[in-house]
Amino acid sequence: MPGMWTVLASEVAPQSRRPAVPVVHVRITRDGVTAAQKAEIVADITATLGRVLGKKPEHTHLIIEEIDPENWGFAQGLCVKII
Repeated sequence: MPGMWTVLASEVAPQSRRPAVPVVHVRITRDGVTAAQKAEIVADITATLGRVLGKKPEHTHLIIEEIDPENWGFAQGLCVKII
């Protein structure tokens, strides 16, 4: 899949005494990723957090943010020139 990706993860603890829930931010360049591909990313990351860290899928949040290539810099240039 072409383009640039970054993944940021954190845990957010509600104000109640419930355990912290994972929140994963995936940033990708806007280059034609389909809804089906995004669904697969969500499923894979959710499964990995469950398998590796024991996080429950119903508590896992993922945010996929698409960035226009002209707004993403890499290797001293804009991605619009790379992808």
